[in-house]
Amino acid sequence: MNADGSDQRQLTHPRLVRPAGSGGDLPGPWSPNGRRIAYSHGQFRGREVWVMNRDGSGRHRVTHWHGADGPVAWLPNGRIVFSHFRGDEPLPRFYWMRPDGTGIRSLPLLSGAGDPIDWLPHAAPDSGC
Repeated sequence: MNADGSDQRQLTHPRLVRPAGSGGDLPGPWSPNGRRIAYSHGQFRGREVWVMNRDGSGRHRVTHWHGADGPVAWLPNGRIVFSHFRGDEPLPRFYWMRPDGTGIRSLPLLSGAGDPIDWLPHAAPDSGC
């Protein structure tokens, strides 16, 4: 939507499946330049990371790895940090990748973390990030 609240558009769509809130799209972080958004799509361990343009066009899946539960940050260097669940492990493992899904690398220092968003560097409000 615009800053004044006009021109609202729904970009992601949850699916009504049981248990409630487990299916469909879950929004994630915006790219540093605000032109794209990463989100997860699917249900339970079948989720994948997708990216789309800010107007909802250009939707495409960037992971092909069931359990890639959700993008949690889009770093200033362009990499997307996402969580991945293996089997029945209660906590995810974290990885980063390029926005096209290539260059996946493990972030072992985050092993056991619930959500690393709090430790990530935050841009100043007027820095354009």
